[in-house]
Amino acid sequence: MSISPNAGQFSSLVPKLRTEAAVHGTSGGRRKLAAEIHSGLDALRARLTAERAGKQPPFDTNTRILASLATLHERTAQTDEALEALASAPHAAHAEADLAPV
Repeated sequence: MSISPNAGQFSSLVPKLRTEAAVHGTSGGRRKLAAEIHSGLDALRARLTAERAGKQPPFDTNTRILASLATLHERTAQTDEALEALASAPHAAHAEADLAPV
C-alpha cells in the first residue's frame, strides 16, 4: 500500500496502517508502517514546498514595495528638512523683500 501525498488521504490511512502493523505484529510490519509514513510525509513536504514557492512571489513583491516606500519617506523627510533650512536662512528674508511689490 502506498500513501498519497494528499494530506487528507494520508491522515485517513494512518489508522489503517497501524491496524495492519498490529495484525502482523512483526518488526517487519512496524518497519513497513514507519517507511510508508515517512514516505507519505516526504511527499507531503515536497508538495507543500512547491505550493509555498508558487505563492511566495507576491510576498516578495510586497517586501520590495514596502522597502521602497520607507526609502521614499526618508528622502521626503530629508527634502522637507532641507527646504525648511533654506526658508529660515537669513538670505531668504532678503530675497522675499526683493520680490515684494514696491
